[in-house]
Amino acid sequence: MKVVLVCIVTIYLMAIAQLAVAPRIVVAGAEPDFMLIGSISLGFVLSRIGSIYTGFAVGLVQGVLVGANLSQFVVTRMLTCYFAARLNESEIEIGPVLGILAVALLSFLASVIFMFFSPPASIGAYLSASFFAALYNGLLALPLLATLRAVLGRRTAGV
Repeated sequence: MKVVLVCIVTIYLMAIAQLAVAPRIVVAGAEPDFMLIGSISLGFVLSRIGSIYTGFAVGLVQGVLVGANLSQFVVTRMLTCYFAARLNESEIEIGPVLGILAVALLSFLASVIFMFFSPPASIGAYLSASFFAALYNGLLALPLLATLRAVLGRRTAGV
């Protein structure tokens, strides 16, 4: 029950941050994706099945907030959550630097998968912006990863 409550609160707070904070902290044209940060971070502390359910919920909420086609958000969030759970289950001990890189890599992967659902006008500019946004997401995810580890008491990446 505690894990479900933590997931609901995290998704809720990330949705608020996505709507209220993200447009105001754009750096070099890269806007952070707090919903993606939240889904990947939760994926690092959940089981594979739990991460898929969480990815579905995050994709559904983000699609509703944006008002776009839900399938592109649901599929990308489910896949990135699942990959985060699989990475967490591996035998690799992930420290802070590898945690940042893992979140950045998964964020970039989500952007690339998203690109196939809704192709942009300029692929080069989209990939460049996605790369910088992924690095930004990785840096912003570290405090959330540490908080989730402290609250749930599980091994997580980045801490």
